[in-house]
Amino acid sequence: MSYPWECRDCFYLDTNDVKWGDMYCKAKRRYVDPCSTSCSNDFKKTKEAESRGTCYLTTCMCNILGKKDNCNTLNTLRDFRDNYMKKDEKYNAILDDYKVVGPMISDKIIDDENSYEVATIMKNNYIDEAIEFISLGNYQDAVSIYIDMTVDLMDYYDIDTDILRTNEYGLYKEEIKTRKRMGSF
Repeated sequence: MSYPWECRDCFYLDTNDVKWGDMYCKAKRRYVDPCSTSCSNDFKKTKEAESRGTCYLTTCMCNILGKKDNCNTLNTLRDFRDNYMKKDEKYNAILDDYKVVGPMISDKIIDDENSYEVATIMKNNYIDEAIEFISLGNYQDAVSIYIDMTVDLMDYYDIDTDILRTNEYGLYKEEIKTRKRMGSF
């Protein structure tokens, strides 16, 4: 019997040990897909698993900045994800990759001694702009600014873009390697 949680929600998953897009499970002693349904053997849910949903980076930022889980920022981005991105097939791959890198980046931010500064940069340079694009109905630019933030954070925390598996990101990865990033972090 499996739990209704994913491996990424388990305490035993080592998000810092990544190979071929999989992460090391300390309980199973092998690499597993972090998006797969977790096993019932030794499963121990992380404290953040229930509260973070799948809006990892924004939830992390809001927690650090003292915003509540039902704040306008989180509600706007969750609504955008659920009612726009999830309904358009072209975003499925991006959302799948985000399920892998979002928790990794969030863990790095939480452990960063400068987490408040990182969260402030995220809010001022990316999140506020993405919400503005959403309010104007400019959805593609909202998606692009969130991707920029995610990739900039991956660069800042030295998370290799090779863990991204999808074609959409695969094409984007090559572009990342050849152009200067926004450099906000």
